[in-house]
Amino acid sequence: MIQILKAPDHVLALSLQGEISADDVAQMKRAAQQKLGAHAEIGIVVDFTGFSDATEAAIREDIRFEFGLLGQIQRFPRVACITDKQWMGMAMSYAGKLLPTMEMKVFLPAKQGEAIAWSAALPPRRTEKDAQAIKRIPTDRKDVYAFEVDGVVTAAEMPAITAELDRFLKEHQKVRMLVRVKHFAFDPSILAQPGLFSIKIAAMQKLDRYAVVGAPPWMQKAVEVVNPLFPAMEIRTFASDKESEAWAFIEANLLR
Repeated sequence: MIQILKAPDHVLALSLQGEISADDVAQMKRAAQQKLGAHAEIGIVVDFTGFSDATEAAIREDIRFEFGLLGQIQRFPRVACITDKQWMGMAMSYAGKLLPTMEMKVFLPAKQGEAIAWSAALPPRRTEKDAQAIKRIPTDRKDVYAFEVDGVVTAAEMPAITAELDRFLKEHQKVRMLVRVKHFAFDPSILAQPGLFSIKIAAMQKLDRYAVVGAPPWMQKAVEVVNPLFPAMEIRTFASDKESEAWAFIEANLLR
């Protein structure tokens, strides 16, 4: 069963007891929708102390429910997990890396009150300016699209970015690109953005050279895998202190 815990109105606090059924998940869904209908952002607390198992139907229903919330993930800035299980704490840690717009924290069972208080203390809402992780870099060539990524790429900024990139691609037969990566993370809900896939396809068809500056190790590995798949497109990675070489590779100059 699921018990709704006493908490501030902008916090959804749940205690999972015993085996969770599909009806329990439906109850959780109704409670979440009620909170979201009343508040722009809500904190989440889930106490797993008494949790033992979940039915197959409950798991299916929970997966559908959580996937349905991906487009609103920015409305859950803080999620507290109450547990004494180490594996669950590790899972939360990994989930936090995949969902950078959501702050996650694990509390021991004796700290339920602290967990609720922490979730209730929502961080200040990001302004539109704060949300802009992607910024255009001016160049001396019209067929070069250069940009910098510094922060968490959110769904809020993607419509303007995709519209600008779409216009750029339509203006040129062949293009070159450069990205300067300072810090990169993304809101998974951007994967559901309309038009994003078609923009990627159009870019791959027209892209001649692509320079990636400051790529983290995992991104460098991804480039190594992708490069042989697109022989007409050359992608190179450059260390942050070798940016001048990246500009030379795409045969363009930074306008200061």
